[in-house]
Amino acid sequence: MKSFIPILLLLLSWPLFSQQQSTKADSSRTETMLADSVEADVQHEKNLLHTPVHHGFYGALETKSASIGPLATNSLLTSAQVGWILNRKYVIGLKIGGLASRVKAPPLPQINGLILIQNYGGLYLSYVHNSPKLVHLEIGSLFGLGQVFYRDAEYRARYKQIDAYLIIEPGVAVILNIVPGFRLGGGLSYRYTDRVNLIGLTDADLSGISVNLIAKIGKF
Repeated sequence: MKSFIPILLLLLSWPLFSQQQSTKADSSRTETMLADSVEADVQHEKNLLHTPVHHGFYGALETKSASIGPLATNSLLTSAQVGWILNRKYVIGLKIGGLASRVKAPPLPQINGLILIQNYGGLYLSYVHNSPKLVHLEIGSLFGLGQVFYRDAEYRARYKQIDAYLIIEPGVAVILNIVPGFRLGGGLSYRYTDRVNLIGLTDADLSGISVNLIAKIGKF
């Protein structure tokens, strides 16, 4: 009888012991699943830039052929640009430019012989596709402000009114790698101007398509 009692106690405590072991196993399994889930989230996190980030920079000069003014005069626009390149794809830069050729101003009351002066500048953003290849594509846009006014051909006097306007200029260019650190490109862009209020001018007079030639020097 005395030997039967320990056996009976063991049989009665066995379900409780099994339940405790099962609870521990379930808790361990849950912790493992949570750890795997967190690790999976980290593994599947997507970022715009892959680390380590490759940095580049450049300076560029650009010449544009465009129709400017009420008479749609075939004109030259020139601009300078500096850019910061991230992972050979994304460009953040600044761009300034202006009218390089003489364009006659529209007739003004009691004033003759004036010429049109146009300047602009702002933030330049672009995406470069397959930058290491010999020939590659760049798509970008300028977002900025401009000013336009009239002055005499000898630059001795300026017509009293100066007008400021908004400019957005998206464009596309085909770029050729000449040597390391030097690139040439050509492309098209469209100037969209808004809020041009200078007497004799409208938004349409400063908006339009440009044919562009660009030269870049830097670390790409």
